[in-house]
Amino acid sequence: MKRILFTMWGLPVPAYTFFLCFSFVFCIFGMVWYDRRSATPLRVRPDIGVWAFLGAVLGARLFYLVQFNQPLCQVFQLTGSGLVFYGGFAGGLVAVLLYARIFAVPILPLLDLAAPFVALGEAITRIGCLCNGCCWGAPTRLPWGIHFPRYSFAWRQHVNEGRIWADASHSLPVHPTQLYMTLGLLILFVALLLLLRQKGMWGGPLCGYLIGYGVLRGIVEMFRGDSAHDLLGMTVSQVISIGLVIFGVTLLILRQYACSTPVCNDTTAE
Repeated sequence: MKRILFTMWGLPVPAYTFFLCFSFVFCIFGMVWYDRRSATPLRVRPDIGVWAFLGAVLGARLFYLVQFNQPLCQVFQLTGSGLVFYGGFAGGLVAVLLYARIFAVPILPLLDLAAPFVALGEAITRIGCLCNGCCWGAPTRLPWGIHFPRYSFAWRQHVNEGRIWADASHSLPVHPTQLYMTLGLLILFVALLLLLRQKGMWGGPLCGYLIGYGVLRGIVEMFRGDSAHDLLGMTVSQVISIGLVIFGVTLLILRQYACSTPVCNDTTAE
């Protein structure tokens, strides 16, 4: 755990903020680079990253405030532990759709192009979660369980629950759920990139992301220690994950139906 990654010009740079910003910049330029090398480029410009970043941060913050019953007036008070991925996903998606509408970029090919890089971006950002100590796992006896230091989020939770004494130097060993997500997302990134490179697979990367991420997040949530199971015995993220999987499977079925018609080979479909 290392909340302050380094100092620049005498100012501390939080690890979570660094990895979040780095992931956006790296993945946006990666997406633009990949698009320019493709046979039928969409000619996406780097400024789409500004739209996606602002929409994602605003959405992630709003989702956090609503989920944890915090005043909405705190929406611009950004902290490392005050952002939720699903809110950022929704906010970023809305911003990208607006971008596509304004600049006349085909929506479905754009979402296909973005899918692998969204997975890669979160994989990088989860390293920031580990450094920040947020999104921690439930206690475990497995050999790869990790301890968080005194005054960390996990340590405070374990003290409040009476699992450890207040003078304990570290938390109980917990599942490294941040690394579970990073590993799973890197595998998803490679799989989606392979789908993206196949001709005539319009909609494939998007459906693959919705299904793959939904399954991954739903499983990892079972090992999280910071999420309340207050919706049908599941966490809010698990319920949303199920919705993503259902939506992704529905789109996949519709895609298969569309592929039975002559327009299936039209890779420019929106």
